[in-house]
Amino acid sequence: MKKKILSTVLVLSMAVAMTACGSKDKGGSKVTVTADEVQDKMMEAVKGVDSAEVAIDAALGLSMDAEGTKVEMDLGFDADGEFTIGTPGGHVNLSFDMKTSGTGDDMEQKMTAEAYVVTDGDKATAYFNSDNAGWEKSEGTLDEIKASFEEGLSEYGMSIDDLFAAAESEDEQFKPTLSEKTVSVDKKECYELVYALDKDALMNAEAAADYAEYAEAIDTLDGNLKLYVETDTNLPVKMVFDLDLDINIMGMVLTVDEFDITVTADYNNVKEIKVPSEVTDNAVATE
Repeated sequence: MKKKILSTVLVLSMAVAMTACGSKDKGGSKVTVTADEVQDKMMEAVKGVDSAEVAIDAALGLSMDAEGTKVEMDLGFDADGEFTIGTPGGHVNLSFDMKTSGTGDDMEQKMTAEAYVVTDGDKATAYFNSDNAGWEKSEGTLDEIKASFEEGLSEYGMSIDDLFAAAESEDEQFKPTLSEKTVSVDKKECYELVYALDKDALMNAEAAADYAEYAEAIDTLDGNLKLYVETDTNLPVKMVFDLDLDINIMGMVLTVDEFDITVTADYNNVKEIKVPSEVTDNAVATE
């Protein structure tokens, strides 16, 4: 079970790296372009990326209340990775912790993992180490890796095509607003795109029919995603997602009072993914 959780989290962190593909200081320059122009230039710039370095910091706090029984859960997730695109490859470090209370026995669980994926033509080799238990090695084709990636996303009702469709969506309900002035993110001048998310927007979105049953159960939905796009390169360098949510389903109230995700990215600095000899020499082959 633990390995399945870590594998799924690893898949999702790579998904964020594919689609995303510091501190914020005050900006100053007046913006003279439109939100649509920023998005179009960003999508075009991403096509020219050779490699990416991505860091993810996420926190989730939620409670479930059913017939007077309340369970609270806090989740934390941190990951950093580097990815190459011309010759597909990647290296990811991640940690995941979960605290649960209200079940009679409070529980805390922590997990860590590290993984490498390297390719040679159509052949792909993956190395995986969960909780420092030792390196495992598996080999396959790029098509098999993609199938495994799709399987991980499918547990969340998503696919690779969905990720890119979402990135290129022109749904009017989720059109961003563009801040009037640029901001500085890690000393990079950036446009700030703000995507607002509320129940009305969700219910009126083009894809609303796919999740209408769940959307109807939402009492409160208030969130936004801020995307920072560097003015010089037109590449996204930071994404911040914030959400508050209350759902009432069959007498159970689910409250999400903390949902914060920050993703930062840098580009075209990774030339090659190299697997250390201590990994390749000690990895145990698995099916």
